[in-house]
Amino acid sequence: MTAHKRVLCAPDAFKGTIGAADAAEAMARGVRAANHEPICCPIADGGEGTAALLAGALDGTMHEHATINAAGESITATFAMLPDGTAIVESAAASGLPQLPAHQRKPMGLTSMGTGELLQAAIDAGASSLWLCIGGTATVDGGLGLLQALGTRCIADEGMLPVPALPPSIDTLHELELPLGLPPIRGLIDTAVPLLGDEGAAQVFAPQKGATPEEVDHLETLLTHLASIADPEDLIRHVPGAGAGGGMGFAVALTGGVLESGAEVVLNAVGLHAALQDADLVLTGEGRLDGQTATGKAPIAVAQAAHHAGVPCIGIAGVLDGDIQELMDDDWFADLRSLADHCGIEAAMLDPAAAIEAVTCAALTPSR
Repeated sequence: MTAHKRVLCAPDAFKGTIGAADAAEAMARGVRAANHEPICCPIADGGEGTAALLAGALDGTMHEHATINAAGESITATFAMLPDGTAIVESAAASGLPQLPAHQRKPMGLTSMGTGELLQAAIDAGASSLWLCIGGTATVDGGLGLLQALGTRCIADEGMLPVPALPPSIDTLHELELPLGLPPIRGLIDTAVPLLGDEGAAQVFAPQKGATPEEVDHLETLLTHLASIADPEDLIRHVPGAGAGGGMGFAVALTGGVLESGAEVVLNAVGLHAALQDADLVLTGEGRLDGQTATGKAPIAVAQAAHHAGVPCIGIAGVLDGDIQELMDDDWFADLRSLADHCGIEAAMLDPAAAIEAVTCAALTPSR
């Protein structure tokens, strides 16, 4: 590759190992090692790190609040406030999978209530509108815990559902009374999956969150029951993104909120489209590139933006998994590289920054 290319480094976080900003800096070191000029532009799509990234780009401030994690344990999490009164809450901050040890990663016993408590804290702090970054969650409760924290009355066969309501109790639900007067909510989703079905929240994501095949089927049954109560006219359950965050997208839509691509919101906020005008090549990536990447994840949004700008894009992942050939067939990526293939999974996990730097340099260095 010709020297002195301007290379835009625009990765998302490599979940559980390295944040987006540090990943971008690691890419930049690899770019310099290959005698090119880096431009750093870390990105996100609604998952881990999105709120802080948006706060940095939009002059926001971060605020701490006591809440609970997905297992109901007390934690302190943060949300962002923008100068115009918009609050940005990240579901991964309270209900994220990486916060839980392996033995607690069982979605049948987990709740999204902590995320709802963060939203309520933002409202109490004077937020006039809410952005909920939906991604990276441990939960598959249809957002019921989130709704409870915002004041939803969940009426069951024998009185009110417990607070927080865990998925097994959903089958006794027969009425929801949603709160009135909530600020408008904008759900920033990292996937366009619906709530139900073979491509829905339970079937696609529950196995990744620790559910057994039997639990996946049971969660599908519970979410179907929740939808029959909360969405009897079939208006919301099939909306793209309703299944994001284990059904938090469904909960946001129930309140009258809108769902949109978190990646697109972030890309506009951080100025990626303008940065593309100065780039000869783009690098993007995250921990895993697979068949779900094309459903709304940050790397595909970057690759598509680069394609439309006429700039080639290379994807770098911790691992390449599943049907990634589709990503190549659609011409979004000029090349795909993985840390696992280059230096092994253990080495990549031990020092992800060094692995990203090495893979970047190798991707930009001509073979001899």
